[in-house]
Amino acid sequence: CVQISLAEEQVLGVTHTDIGRWLAEKWNLPSRLTSAIAYHHYPSRSVGSDSQLPALIHLADLLCRREEIGNGGGSSMPSLDPFALRAIGIRDEPETAMKNIFSLGKLLHEETGKADIFNSIACGEV
Repeated sequence: CVQISLAEEQVLGVTHTDIGRWLAEKWNLPSRLTSAIAYHHYPSRSVGSDSQLPALIHLADLLCRREEIGNGGGSSMPSLDPFALRAIGIRDEPETAMKNIFSLGKLLHEETGKADIFNSIACGEV
């Protein structure tokens, strides 16, 4: 994520989070969504009650990256912002917390498989 952000900054002069925040503001999205878009890589930079959603998205991103679901734009694993754990009420040590979160990988794959089947049915491919 850091590598992609650096490349975006060097080539475009802005990052995808900058563009996302700008679009969210232009589209008058609720501040909670704007905050989630702007701070999903660094939820500790969000303020107040708007920190829970960026924290959840940050942790979901880490889990998806670890499980190789989707494409985060690079092969390196983003760093955990420990604030994300506290923002959603997890008080375990970061290593223990992430081990518990990563243990959900199998369940995540099962649920994504179900979503894929549903999508195939909905699109008339089955």
